[in-house]
Amino acid sequence: MVRSGELPAIKIGGRGQWRVERAKLEEYIQRKYTETAKWVQTNPLVD
Repeated sequence: MVRSGELPAIKIGGRGQWRVERAKLEEYIQRKYTETAKWVQTNPLVD
């Protein structure tokens, strides 16, 4: 997600650890909930 640019982050230190701001992560999660809800509405389980 970070490498694709879907989730903004920065790389810190020599070990290549990623830092994601809490607010950005929460926004990402909320966006995914919304996307999933829309998908479920357009793709309902039917008989």
